This record gives sequence, structure tokens and C-alpha cells, in this order.
Amino acid sequence: MADFQSKNECLDAVILKHNSIIEEMCHMHIKVQNLEQRQQQQPQQQPFSQLPFEGVKLEKPQTQQMYQNNLQRRQPQQNKKPRVLHHVSEYDEPLKSSSNAWRPTKKRGMMSDDEDIIRQFRSLLNKLTPENFDRIIHQMKRINITKEGHLKDIVQLVLNKAMMESKFSEVYANMCSHLSKIAVHETSKPGNILNFHILLIQGCQDEYVIGMDGSSSLDNEAFKEKARQRALGNIIFIGELFNAEVLHESIISDIVRELLKDGKEQSLEYLCRLLGVVGQNLDSKQPAMINEYFTSLNELLKGKKMSSRIRFMLQDLIDLRKVSHSCLRLVCQFTINTCLKAFACLSACILFPSSAEMDFTSKGSATDVPSGGS
Repeated sequence: MADFQSKNECLDAVILKHNSIIEEMCHMHIKVQNLEQRQQQQPQQQPFSQLPFEGVKLEKPQTQQMYQNNLQRRQPQQNKKPRVLHHVSEYDEPLKSSSNAWRPTKKRGMMSDDEDIIRQFRSLLNKLTPENFDRIIHQMKRINITKEGHLKDIVQLVLNKAMMESKFSEVYANMCSHLSKIAVHETSKPGNILNFHILLIQGCQDEYVIGMDGSSSLDNEAFKEKARQRALGNIIFIGELFNAEVLHESIISDIVRELLKDGKEQSLEYLCRLLGVVGQNLDSKQPAMINEYFTSLNELLKGKKMSSRIRFMLQDLIDLRKVSHSCLRLVCQFTINTCLKAFACLSACILFPSSAEMDFTSKGSATDVPSGGS
């Protein structure tokens, strides 16, 4: 009975599907008849070739010739100049170029001998590091410096480099100690000898005077800060030149006395930087002189009103002398080898705290790598 009902249901579904198909076919037949009736009602058009063009002769288009003509138009003509659009406005003004505008570097063959000498020294100066110090100094000494202009330009390069990169002042000061004997004949007075040492001292003195007077007169804060950093770099470089035995201690003494006498916060900051660099060396050579300086600093701390920044700076300098300036020399030029040794020592301290020892008080050099216990 159930099978009979399912067969009836299937038969009903087939009948419904068949009826829907027949209905769709009827609709399509009606649409075709309507379309044929519309076409019969429209007038029949003549073909294009039978249209009555009186006096006109139709020819086939010359496709090859037209292609060649179009190709010639697309190719750029040799004698024809390109069209340039000029924008004309009453507000247009010529561009103003600054005095220090960038200009392309001259080719090596177009350089004069003087420019080539300065270029060689600048290239070596930029490559100077504690690792390649001896090799670079040897190459610098081989440069043919024979004119007064050469020597002045080279000294100015060194000063600018040392003042702007005060962290490497120790390296540049040691370089100056090796180059201090370079000498040339003076242009205005051929009998006089002008050497690197004299020009370097004059340059440091000029920058010191500019740093004391020039930075306070500037209105722009950015320029004032740049001038202050340059003056600080010059003070640090002067201290490193004293440590490298390029400057005499009398020059340092004159600078310290002048800064103490001035008493301004800017001068006191310069004084702290200078004594921080030369303090240990000066204390071993002239202990009475350094005692006098620090006595004056203690009096300033007790009586003079100053900002907290300068007061802490002076107090740190006094505390630094109590430990014989040993902490200060930690801030020095670490080479790659000493950095690796320092890293090994720190690692040994972590792994073997009972047997690892470090000593960085000897001018930034680390001891040998300690052997860890098993």
C-alpha cells in the first residue's frame, strides 16, 4: 500500500513538471509571433551600396597608405623642438639660493692639487678609530702638506671634528700629538716657519673666546644651544690636549682661573667639564694648584646662589676627587677588543660570581677574561 502511494506522488510531480514546460513553450511562441509582426510593420531599408548618391564615386579605402601616414605622425621629428609650457604669473619670483647651498662634487680629474690634499685628509679623519689609529696616522703623515693654506684647512677640520664629536676627543688629541711637528713656510713671511702645533693652539683659543662671548648674544634658542655644545666640545678637547701633552699646564691654569673669576653658570659648567677631564692628571702633577681650585669650588657652593643643575654638577666634581678621579676615566674610548673583554667579564660575574673580578679603572681597559671555576 505504501509503495502504491509513493508511485502516485511521483506521477503527480511528473505531471506538474510537464504542465509547467508546456506553459513556458506557449509563452515563447507568443513572443516570437509578436516579434515577427513588428518586423513586418517596419519599412524595408535598402542596402548601403544601393543608396542614391548622385555624383559620388565610392572607392575602397587605402588601408596600407593610411597605416604608413599614421606611423610617420607618431615618430618624433628630428628637427622639431619639443613643446614647453611656460607658466607666466605676476607673482613668480626667482629662487633665492643660500650661501652654503649644496653643489655637486667635482670629479677627481677636475680637482686641483690643493683640494685633493684636503679631501685625502678629511677621508682619513673620518676613518680614524682607536683600532686603526697607527695605520691612519701613518697615512696622514704621508700627505704632501707644503702650503700654509693646507695646514690651516687641516687644523680647522680637526677642530670642527673634535668639537662636534666630543666623545672621541681623546682620539683626536692623540692624533694631534703625532701631527704637531708638521710645519710649512709662512706665505707672507717666507723665512718664518708655521707648524701644526701653533695653529692648533690659536684655533682653540679663538673658539674659547667665541664660546665665552658669542653664545649669550644669540637670540635663536637653537643656535644658542648649538654654540653652547660647540664651546663645551672645545673645552673637553683642550683638556684632552693637555692629557696628550700637547698643551702646557699653564694654559689650563689660566682657563680655570678665568672661569672661576667669571662665576656665571655657563662658566661653572665649562669649569666642571674641564676639571673632570684633566683633574686626575693635574692632581698628580700640581696637587697644590688643584687644592686651590677645589677650595674655591667649595666656597662657591656655600655662598653663591645657583641653579640645582650647576650645584649638583659642582658637588659631583668634588665627590669625584675624593675617589681620585678613578670613576671618570671609565668614560673613555673603548675598542672592540676591550668591549668583548668587558662583556666576557660581566658574563663571568653572572655565571661565577665568586671567582670573576673586573678592573676598568686603568683608562677604560679591561683585564683578561677570568677563568670560571668548575
